[in-house]
Amino acid sequence: MTFENFYRDLSGKFVVIWRVANGMLKVREDASGGYPAVFSGDLRSVASTVSILQELETLEEDKDVTSIFNFPENRGFLPFGLTSRKGVHRLMPNFELDLESFESRRFWPSAEFLGNRKSDEESFRPLINDAAEHVKSVVNAILSTGNTVMYLSGGHDSRMTIAACKGHEKKLFCETFGDKKTINAYLAQKVAELGGFNFRNVSVVTAPREDVSAWLHRTGYAMYDPVSELTTTISKEETPGAFQIGGTGAELARATNWTDRDIGNPEIDVSTLLKRIRVPNTKVIHDAAEDWLAGIPGSPDIATIMDLAKIEQIHGCWAGAATYGHNIPLPSLYPFSGQWWNEICLTLSPTERAKGRAYVEYMDIVWPEMRQLPVNKAIGLDRFKFWKEEAKAMIPSRLKRLIRPLR
Repeated sequence: MTFENFYRDLSGKFVVIWRVANGMLKVREDASGGYPAVFSGDLRSVASTVSILQELETLEEDKDVTSIFNFPENRGFLPFGLTSRKGVHRLMPNFELDLESFESRRFWPSAEFLGNRKSDEESFRPLINDAAEHVKSVVNAILSTGNTVMYLSGGHDSRMTIAACKGHEKKLFCETFGDKKTINAYLAQKVAELGGFNFRNVSVVTAPREDVSAWLHRTGYAMYDPVSELTTTISKEETPGAFQIGGTGAELARATNWTDRDIGNPEIDVSTLLKRIRVPNTKVIHDAAEDWLAGIPGSPDIATIMDLAKIEQIHGCWAGAATYGHNIPLPSLYPFSGQWWNEICLTLSPTERAKGRAYVEYMDIVWPEMRQLPVNKAIGLDRFKFWKEEAKAMIPSRLKRLIRPLR
């Protein structure tokens, strides 16, 4: 097996270091950047965060970057490989680092891959079937390690993940955080009950400022949002010796960050891109975004560009940076994190993805009975309990996206 094939088939969270034919060492992250790395050419070092690099040498603050967000006074994340220290860059998913030159380069997707994608009626279901089999094998590998915890919600992504856990009811424990009376907790419990999984609702403990400060230090001051405030709760409720699994990456199949108007449209300016991923249009971010856009091979349409932004910015720079925040011994693992999954999703017909067909096909293969439960909607007379959510659901999608941009 070649290294490229080996890497393509991997899932989960990892950093891999390998020696290429000419003897040089290179570094890659997993396909979602679940274990992100930062690097400094001046220090000739790679580490998990800038906080770790500063153990080697005092690093000068990049005030142009740190002035964008005053964590924790403002929510946000540092995109496009930016960090809070001069000369330190984040290695994004789909990029590899040469440990001789300390330069990073994009290795996927190639212009050839982007130019040769074809998905029609005959190939759509086989691609989804391949994905389903791969996810089930990954979930089986995780659950074989022992008891596992899933942070279950009422949405699509955790639904796709838990469906792959069918047959492992005794090993998987489901949790949801916050008020028991929310529609999210209501649906999470319904999903767990249908599957026969143990379920509990976890009350959120207010995080002291010192806990949040420690969270920011562990993440290298790269992001801050509501998940940061869960640090005390998660540390307190941690199940000893258990991995957590999540649905990060699954949403790539559902076109959550673009619309059918983006399909085939090659024109997107930097300002629109930044609005889509919800980061401020400052000069330093604008310049970094321009470089990122210019480095995408070929002439992809907006849908493909936004898919890559989902993987490299939202997963790698936002969710990835949060990996180091919670003070727990074992990481959460993402069964949908893999280049194999990214390739399948970017190959599937974008028109059918925009219709939600990938979710339906996947669930029909993995656990069709689970589809009887609506996603993000209550059931029967219970709908009256959540009338506000029902009213929001009636707002046209295009109007919702005008109010709240895609991510």
